Amino acid sequence: MDNIVSWKYQRQLPRTNTDAFEQALEHMEPAIDVGEVKGNDDLWLFTAFFNTETPRKQLVAAIETAEKVAGIHDEAQPIVLQGVQDEDWQANVVHSFPPVVESGFFIYGFDAEVPEDKVGLHIPAGIAFGTGEHATTALCLRLYEAETAKRTFKNALDMGAGSGILAMAAAKVQETPVLAVEIDPPSTEVCHENAVNNCVEQYVTSICGDGFNAPGVDAREPYDLIFANILRNPLLEMAEGLVNVLADGGIAILSGFTVEQRDDIREAYGKLGLKEVSTDEKDNWTALCMTK
Repeated sequence: MDNIVSWKYQRQLPRTNTDAFEQALEHMEPAIDVGEVKGNDDLWLFTAFFNTETPRKQLVAAIETAEKVAGIHDEAQPIVLQGVQDEDWQANVVHSFPPVVESGFFIYGFDAEVPEDKVGLHIPAGIAFGTGEHATTALCLRLYEAETAKRTFKNALDMGAGSGILAMAAAKVQETPVLAVEIDPPSTEVCHENAVNNCVEQYVTSICGDGFNAPGVDAREPYDLIFANILRNPLLEMAEGLVNVLADGGIAILSGFTVEQRDDIREAYGKLGLKEVSTDEKDNWTALCMTK
């Protein structure tokens, strides 16, 4: 058992609880994969790999707490952690994080040959949010690609950048300068490292701060493109700040909310003068493209 390099946790859970569960686990920095359960549109298969630095009993207790926070804990369903041996680690992770093709993008975590007709985005396995497999990110990429057929963006903002995948997409497709904002230093550093690894650090500037109050946001406005792939409540709270820095005729791509929550976002931003351009859905998540 000495050559165990990771603990693997896997279970099915309601897709409506997945977002909350991922956030509850975030402080433990697991590598997370979420996939569909064949034959059941209401469930997702959730897989997480944890490092072995945390004692197993402590890890189980932390996962139990996260389950309770997300409203999915079941006393009748014990938490099982499977030890992943050193020689199995690469195979396990590669299997759980295969390349993802979304619109014109090819998102991969390990060495892979990028198809000639795709834009490659290299995101190390283990970054849960902001990967092409997450429905909200995929939706943002779809809506962004549709807009690039109409215009060239000159100045972009990625609010709640996560891995930086949306910022890097804009940098690679149109060489657009992007300000990528994250609320905590570790996420900001991850975003910067990913930009470097994708050779777009000259276009992507990663900063740490509190939303539209982050230093530097006002200095670079107005933005003709804003990504905001966050949750419903933060999107509602940030609505006025976002609209204030969006250029006239600019595009805001909003996601991170469910189909049932779409009208809340549409109404809030509509009251501030934005008009809907398009919308899309995936796995009960949705995104809006709006213009000023």
